[in-house]
Amino acid sequence: MTPEQLHAAVDARRRELGLKWWQIAVQADVSASALERLRNGVVGDRTREQLAAWLRRRQTPPKE
Repeated sequence: MTPEQLHAAVDARRRELGLKWWQIAVQADVSASALERLRNGVVGDRTREQLAAWLRRRQTPPKE
């Protein structure tokens, strides 16, 4: 998965769950700056692995 594809997948899940980017950083145990780099098309191996694992988790949207 390219950085662009990974960003698109994370963003789609983020929208589906109604999360903010900082919440993804906390849940996936990555830094906010790593998410910013991903947005710019750069991703490190650890960030890629952490976000891929986050995408595989079953998650439910927060209750209102």
